[in-house]
Amino acid sequence: MTKVTESTPTPITVDDLIQAGRSAHTARALAGAVTHFETVFDGSLPTTSDEIERYLVRFQTLLAPDTLRQRLALLASWHKQHGFPDPTKTSRIRDTLVGLRVTYAKPKKRAKPLSLVSLEGVIDSIEERLQQAALVVNNPRQQRALALTAIRDRCLVLIGFWCGFRGEQLVGLRVENILLQGGEGDEVRYMTLFVPKSKGDREAQGESWNLREMPQEFRHVCPLNAYLDWIFAAQLSVGPLFSKIDRWGAVWRRPLHINSLIDMLRAILRSAELPAEHYSVHSLRRGFANWAIDNNSSIHDLMSWVKWKDQRSVQPYLEVRADLPNRLLSANVMPSRTPANSEASTTGIALSPATRISDSGTTS
Repeated sequence: MTKVTESTPTPITVDDLIQAGRSAHTARALAGAVTHFETVFDGSLPTTSDEIERYLVRFQTLLAPDTLRQRLALLASWHKQHGFPDPTKTSRIRDTLVGLRVTYAKPKKRAKPLSLVSLEGVIDSIEERLQQAALVVNNPRQQRALALTAIRDRCLVLIGFWCGFRGEQLVGLRVENILLQGGEGDEVRYMTLFVPKSKGDREAQGESWNLREMPQEFRHVCPLNAYLDWIFAAQLSVGPLFSKIDRWGAVWRRPLHINSLIDMLRAILRSAELPAEHYSVHSLRRGFANWAIDNNSSIHDLMSWVKWKDQRSVQPYLEVRADLPNRLLSANVMPSRTPANSEASTTGIALSPATRISDSGTTS
């Protein structure tokens, strides 16, 4: 009788486990802050509070206050990790950061939200790309590359929008972490997307999103159908959900790099004749948040869906058009000064909607 033995995972070091618990984004940011301090500023670590003050003075006009604050937080993290005292925790440095914000603060630049109407335009343009790919009959490999790229792009945009994902969540999706259920008889299909680690998940417990199949009239923007189309076309069963596709139509087994997402998304939006330079990967997240609020979603439901822990996290993603005065006016809180049954002005002259009163008091 053959003895069956279970394979034992290869042990890894504590340092490897610690590194696995950190997000790739945090690791890159920390490495960037250390490199900037040591190479550009010509400083050395560990450092002192006096050196931190000189660092702030030198870069006060070159870096935004928020960037300097983030760099100091990362340098503080480096000192704590290596067992050195934190040189950034002094009252002088704290007051200096406040002064930098008062002196140099500017309005934050935010990515333009992708509206649902624009999303539908993007999906229409992807369908046109699929039709164009079908016409490339003399080059099967090129045809496959064009078709697969369009199908992948559709899946990426729809999942990113409806789940309100960040870029790191999109590139972190794996096929084995997506569960399909339902579809038997009249049962509605749905899928569960599990993300093992993301920015807001400090304890790395993992977070899940459940997406049902959309009604027939919304099938063109249904993420579940887009997902099924993609994994069938690319023959995916395990591994990263979104990967590079080369010019011969081969799907790579490495996930997309997060730095390539913005160029990829802008290329998709440019094909839909949108001003791509105004958008970023966060446009999907902001677009969903605006759509949800415009359709009477509560802040609590929105926070629960996109996994926000603090209400302050919601505000940067909401479009400024949802301001209180206009929302109250649209709800008819303030009555019109003109009676509803009146079709003329008080002078007895009917003014067209295009008529305006100029600053001099004459009509134009």
